[in-house]
Amino acid sequence: MRALRLLFVLLLAAVTGGLAVFGGGGGANGTTAIPSCSGQSVARPGGGYMTCTFDDEFNGTTVDPRKWYAVQGTDFHSGKECFVPSPSTIGVGGGALRLSIVHLTTGIRCGYRSTTYASGMLSSGGRFAQAFGRFEIRAKLPTGPALQSALWLYPVTTLGPWPTSGEIDIAELFGLYPGYVLPHLHYLAPSGRKAPGTYCTVANADTAFHTYAVDWTPSAIRFLYDGKLCFSFSGWIPHYPQKAPAPFNAPFTINLTLAMSKTQRIGAVAHTAWPSSIYIDYVRVWK
Repeated sequence: MRALRLLFVLLLAAVTGGLAVFGGGGGANGTTAIPSCSGQSVARPGGGYMTCTFDDEFNGTTVDPRKWYAVQGTDFHSGKECFVPSPSTIGVGGGALRLSIVHLTTGIRCGYRSTTYASGMLSSGGRFAQAFGRFEIRAKLPTGPALQSALWLYPVTTLGPWPTSGEIDIAELFGLYPGYVLPHLHYLAPSGRKAPGTYCTVANADTAFHTYAVDWTPSAIRFLYDGKLCFSFSGWIPHYPQKAPAPFNAPFTINLTLAMSKTQRIGAVAHTAWPSSIYIDYVRVWK
Protein backbone atom coordinates (compact mmCIF):
# COMPACT_ATOMS: atom_id res chain seq x y z
CA MET A 1 0.00 0.00 0.00
CA ARG A 2 2.09 2.87 -1.28
CA ALA A 3 1.43 6.01 0.79
CA LEU A 4 1.15 9.12 -1.35
CA ARG A 5 0.77 11.61 1.53
CA LEU A 6 -1.19 14.32 -0.17
CA LEU A 7 -3.14 17.09 1.55
CA PHE A 8 -5.80 16.36 4.14
CA VAL A 9 -9.32 17.56 3.49
CA LEU A 10 -12.17 17.98 5.94
CA LEU A 11 -15.44 16.83 4.49
CA LEU A 12 -18.88 18.20 5.34
CA ALA A 13 -20.64 16.68 8.33
CA ALA A 14 -23.49 15.75 6.02
CA VAL A 15 -21.08 13.51 4.14
CA THR A 16 -19.19 12.04 7.09
CA GLY A 17 -22.22 11.55 9.27
CA GLY A 18 -20.22 12.88 12.21
CA LEU A 19 -17.43 11.20 14.15
CA ALA A 20 -19.59 9.15 16.50
CA VAL A 21 -17.49 6.11 15.62
CA PHE A 22 -14.88 7.26 18.16
CA GLY A 23 -15.26 6.86 21.91
CA GLY A 24 -14.22 9.29 24.61
CA GLY A 25 -10.91 7.69 25.47
CA GLY A 26 -9.16 10.91 26.37
CA GLY A 27 -7.20 11.22 23.12
CA ALA A 28 -3.53 10.63 22.56
CA ASN A 29 -2.61 12.50 25.73
CA GLY A 30 -5.18 10.80 27.94
CA THR A 31 -4.71 7.86 30.25
CA THR A 32 -3.21 5.00 28.27
CA ALA A 33 -4.73 1.57 28.71
CA ILE A 34 -2.34 -1.11 29.91
CA PRO A 35 -1.54 -3.55 27.05
CA SER A 36 -2.82 -7.05 27.64
CA CYS A 37 -2.47 -9.24 24.48
CA SER A 38 -4.98 -11.60 26.11
CA GLY A 39 -2.45 -13.92 27.66
CA GLN A 40 -0.86 -14.86 24.34
CA SER A 41 2.86 -15.56 24.71
CA VAL A 42 5.42 -14.92 21.98
CA ALA A 43 8.86 -16.50 22.33
CA ARG A 44 11.81 -14.15 22.17
CA PRO A 45 14.76 -15.21 19.99
CA GLY A 46 17.46 -16.36 22.37
CA GLY A 47 15.06 -17.30 25.14
CA GLY A 48 12.27 -15.89 27.24
CA TYR A 49 9.13 -14.17 26.05
CA MET A 50 8.32 -10.83 24.49
CA THR A 51 6.29 -8.17 26.31
CA CYS A 52 2.93 -7.02 25.00
CA THR A 53 3.21 -3.36 23.96
CA PHE A 54 -0.07 -2.74 22.10
CA ASP A 55 -3.41 -4.51 22.10
CA ASP A 56 -6.85 -3.71 20.73
CA GLU A 57 -9.44 -6.47 20.93
CA PHE A 58 -12.27 -4.22 19.65
CA ASN A 59 -14.62 -5.41 22.37
CA GLY A 60 -16.47 -2.11 22.75
CA THR A 61 -18.79 -0.17 20.46
CA THR A 62 -16.48 2.66 19.34
CA VAL A 63 -12.90 3.14 18.16
CA ASP A 64 -10.46 3.98 20.97
CA PRO A 65 -8.88 7.39 20.12
CA ARG A 66 -5.94 6.61 22.41
CA LYS A 67 -4.91 3.95 19.89
CA TRP A 68 -6.19 5.12 16.49
CA TYR A 69 -7.05 8.08 14.35
CA ALA A 70 -9.23 8.00 11.26
CA VAL A 71 -7.51 9.02 8.04
CA GLN A 72 -9.48 11.59 6.07
CA GLY A 73 -9.48 12.65 2.44
CA THR A 74 -6.67 11.88 0.05
CA ASP A 75 -3.91 11.02 2.53
CA PHE A 76 -2.64 7.47 1.77
CA HIS A 77 -4.79 7.50 -1.37
CA SER A 78 -4.74 4.30 -3.37
CA GLY A 79 -7.54 4.16 -5.92
CA LYS A 80 -10.83 5.95 -6.55
CA GLU A 81 -11.89 5.96 -2.91
CA CYS A 82 -11.90 8.86 -0.47
CA PHE A 83 -11.26 8.09 3.19
CA VAL A 84 -14.29 9.37 5.09
CA PRO A 85 -14.69 8.59 8.81
CA SER A 86 -18.38 7.91 9.40
CA PRO A 87 -20.58 5.18 10.90
CA SER A 88 -21.00 3.75 7.40
CA THR A 89 -17.25 3.31 6.86
CA ILE A 90 -15.93 2.61 10.38
CA GLY A 91 -17.64 0.68 13.14
CA VAL A 92 -16.97 -1.52 16.16
CA GLY A 93 -19.33 -4.24 17.32
CA GLY A 94 -19.57 -7.94 18.04
CA GLY A 95 -15.91 -8.00 19.08
CA ALA A 96 -14.54 -6.75 15.77
CA LEU A 97 -13.58 -3.60 13.92
CA ARG A 98 -15.33 -3.02 10.59
CA LEU A 99 -13.82 -0.93 7.81
CA SER A 100 -16.21 -0.55 4.89
CA ILE A 101 -16.18 0.96 1.42
CA VAL A 102 -19.51 2.29 0.18
CA HIS A 103 -20.77 3.44 -3.22
CA LEU A 104 -22.43 6.83 -2.74
CA THR A 105 -25.41 7.99 -4.76
CA THR A 106 -23.98 11.53 -4.90
CA GLY A 107 -20.36 12.40 -5.64
CA ILE A 108 -18.17 14.12 -3.05
CA ARG A 109 -15.14 16.35 -3.41
CA CYS A 110 -11.92 14.76 -2.20
CA GLY A 111 -8.91 17.03 -2.55
CA TYR A 112 -8.30 17.68 -6.25
CA ARG A 113 -10.86 15.13 -7.48
CA SER A 114 -14.42 13.91 -7.08
CA THR A 115 -15.55 10.39 -6.27
CA THR A 116 -18.59 8.33 -5.39
CA TYR A 117 -16.68 5.88 -3.18
CA ALA A 118 -16.07 6.45 0.55
CA SER A 119 -13.95 4.12 2.66
CA GLY A 120 -12.53 3.66 6.14
CA MET A 121 -8.91 3.67 7.27
CA LEU A 122 -7.36 3.71 10.74
CA SER A 123 -3.76 4.50 11.68
CA SER A 124 -1.89 4.38 15.00
CA GLY A 125 0.12 7.45 13.95
CA GLY A 126 0.64 9.79 16.89
CA ARG A 127 -0.55 7.07 19.27
CA PHE A 128 1.75 4.09 18.84
CA ALA A 129 4.83 3.17 16.83
CA GLN A 130 7.53 0.55 17.30
CA ALA A 131 10.66 -0.82 15.70
CA PHE A 132 11.15 -4.59 15.82
CA GLY A 133 9.03 -7.21 17.53
CA ARG A 134 5.92 -9.18 16.58
CA PHE A 135 2.93 -7.46 14.96
CA GLU A 136 -0.13 -9.70 14.59
CA ILE A 137 -3.57 -8.96 13.13
CA ARG A 138 -6.51 -11.36 12.93
CA ALA A 139 -8.80 -10.37 10.09
CA LYS A 140 -11.26 -11.26 7.34
CA LEU A 141 -10.40 -9.57 4.03
CA PRO A 142 -13.02 -8.95 1.30
CA THR A 143 -12.48 -10.32 -2.19
CA GLY A 144 -14.47 -8.12 -4.59
CA PRO A 145 -12.42 -7.65 -7.80
CA ALA A 146 -12.35 -3.84 -7.43
CA LEU A 147 -10.91 -3.98 -3.89
CA GLN A 148 -7.50 -3.82 -2.25
CA SER A 149 -7.17 -4.62 1.45
CA ALA A 150 -3.97 -3.80 3.32
CA LEU A 151 -2.61 -4.41 6.82
CA TRP A 152 0.68 -2.55 6.83
CA LEU A 153 3.38 -0.63 8.73
CA TYR A 154 4.76 2.77 7.79
CA PRO A 155 7.61 4.84 9.32
CA VAL A 156 6.93 7.73 11.67
CA THR A 157 9.69 9.79 10.06
CA THR A 158 10.20 9.83 6.30
CA LEU A 159 13.40 10.88 4.58
CA GLY A 160 13.28 11.43 0.84
CA PRO A 161 10.77 10.06 -1.66
CA TRP A 162 8.96 6.79 -1.14
CA PRO A 163 10.20 4.12 -0.49
CA THR A 164 13.46 5.54 0.95
CA SER A 165 12.17 5.21 4.51
CA GLY A 166 10.74 1.74 4.02
CA GLU A 167 7.33 0.10 4.24
CA ILE A 168 6.24 -3.28 5.59
CA ASP A 169 3.09 -4.76 4.06
CA ILE A 170 2.04 -7.51 6.45
CA ALA A 171 -0.85 -8.65 4.27
CA GLU A 172 -2.48 -7.34 1.11
CA LEU A 173 -5.36 -8.93 -0.73
CA PHE A 174 -6.22 -7.81 -4.24
CA GLY A 175 -9.82 -8.90 -4.69
CA LEU A 176 -9.21 -9.94 -8.27
CA TYR A 177 -7.12 -12.83 -6.88
CA PRO A 178 -9.22 -14.05 -3.93
CA GLY A 179 -7.13 -17.11 -3.12
CA TYR A 180 -3.91 -15.25 -2.38
CA VAL A 181 -2.60 -12.85 0.26
CA LEU A 182 0.65 -10.96 -0.32
CA PRO A 183 3.42 -9.84 2.07
CA HIS A 184 5.95 -7.30 0.77
CA LEU A 185 8.74 -4.99 1.84
CA HIS A 186 9.48 -1.70 0.11
CA TYR A 187 12.82 0.12 0.26
CA LEU A 188 15.32 1.95 -1.90
CA ALA A 189 18.42 -0.05 -2.88
CA PRO A 190 21.50 1.20 -4.75
CA SER A 191 19.96 -0.16 -7.95
CA GLY A 192 16.56 1.47 -7.35
CA ARG A 193 13.26 0.56 -5.74
CA LYS A 194 12.96 -2.93 -4.31
CA ALA A 195 9.82 -4.79 -3.30
CA PRO A 196 10.78 -8.29 -2.16
CA GLY A 197 7.77 -10.39 -1.32
CA THR A 198 5.57 -13.23 -2.48
CA TYR A 199 2.00 -14.53 -2.38
CA CYS A 200 0.62 -17.24 -0.17
CA THR A 201 -2.55 -19.28 -0.47
CA VAL A 202 -5.11 -18.44 2.21
CA ALA A 203 -8.35 -20.36 1.88
CA ASN A 204 -11.56 -18.49 2.68
CA ALA A 205 -9.75 -15.26 3.50
CA ASP A 206 -13.02 -13.36 3.11
CA THR A 207 -15.29 -15.64 5.13
CA ALA A 208 -13.03 -16.82 7.98
CA PHE A 209 -10.65 -15.00 10.32
CA HIS A 210 -6.95 -15.64 9.73
CA THR A 211 -3.89 -14.35 11.57
CA TYR A 212 -1.35 -12.26 9.65
CA ALA A 213 1.89 -11.55 11.51
CA VAL A 214 5.38 -10.18 10.98
CA ASP A 215 8.40 -11.03 13.14
CA TRP A 216 10.77 -8.09 12.70
CA THR A 217 14.40 -8.08 13.86
CA PRO A 218 17.41 -5.95 12.81
CA SER A 219 18.63 -8.76 10.56
CA ALA A 220 15.50 -10.47 9.20
CA ILE A 221 11.80 -9.90 8.61
CA ARG A 222 9.53 -12.97 8.62
CA PHE A 223 5.85 -13.07 7.65
CA LEU A 224 3.65 -15.74 9.19
CA TYR A 225 0.08 -16.54 8.12
CA ASP A 226 -1.89 -18.65 10.57
CA GLY A 227 1.39 -19.38 12.32
CA LYS A 228 3.12 -20.75 9.23
CA LEU A 229 6.03 -19.06 7.47
CA CYS A 230 4.91 -17.36 4.26
CA PHE A 231 7.99 -15.28 3.42
CA SER A 232 11.31 -14.31 4.96
CA PHE A 233 13.81 -11.68 3.88
CA SER A 234 17.24 -10.66 5.12
CA GLY A 235 20.45 -9.08 3.89
CA TRP A 236 18.88 -5.95 2.41
CA ILE A 237 21.29 -3.23 1.31
CA PRO A 238 19.79 0.28 1.34
CA HIS A 239 20.73 3.20 -0.87
CA TYR A 240 23.61 5.42 0.31
CA PRO A 241 23.92 7.09 2.78
CA GLN A 242 21.76 4.60 4.64
CA LYS A 243 23.37 1.51 6.10
CA ALA A 244 21.66 -1.72 7.09
CA PRO A 245 19.54 -2.34 9.05
CA ALA A 246 18.12 0.97 7.78
CA PRO A 247 15.45 1.70 6.75
CA PHE A 248 13.95 -1.11 8.81
CA ASN A 249 15.35 0.09 12.11
CA ALA A 250 13.00 2.97 12.98
CA PRO A 251 9.55 3.08 14.61
CA PHE A 252 6.69 2.22 12.25
CA THR A 253 2.97 2.85 12.76
CA ILE A 254 0.13 0.36 12.20
CA ASN A 255 -2.26 1.03 9.32
CA LEU A 256 -5.52 -0.73 8.45
CA THR A 257 -6.90 0.09 5.02
CA LEU A 258 -9.70 -0.88 2.67
CA ALA A 259 -9.25 0.79 -0.71
CA MET A 260 -9.93 0.30 -4.39
CA SER A 261 -7.32 -1.25 -6.60
CA LYS A 262 -5.54 1.24 -8.84
CA THR A 263 -5.70 -1.13 -11.76
CA GLN A 264 -9.32 -1.81 -12.64
CA ARG A 265 -10.37 -4.46 -15.13
CA ILE A 266 -13.56 -4.03 -17.12
CA GLY A 267 -16.50 -5.15 -15.01
CA ALA A 268 -14.60 -5.14 -11.69
CA VAL A 269 -16.84 -2.52 -10.08
CA ALA A 270 -20.01 -4.20 -11.30
CA HIS A 271 -18.88 -7.53 -9.85
CA THR A 272 -17.95 -6.09 -6.44
CA ALA A 273 -20.45 -5.96 -3.57
CA TRP A 274 -21.19 -2.49 -2.20
CA PRO A 275 -20.66 -2.03 0.64
CA SER A 276 -17.71 -4.38 1.24
CA SER A 277 -15.89 -4.65 4.56
CA ILE A 278 -12.74 -5.76 6.34
CA TYR A 279 -13.39 -7.25 9.78
CA ILE A 280 -10.53 -7.19 12.29
CA ASP A 281 -10.77 -9.29 15.44
CA TYR A 282 -7.65 -7.92 17.10
CA VAL A 283 -4.35 -6.10 16.66
CA ARG A 284 -1.55 -7.21 19.00
CA VAL A 285 2.09 -6.17 19.24
CA TRP A 286 4.97 -7.50 21.33
CA LYS A 287 8.61 -6.55 21.79
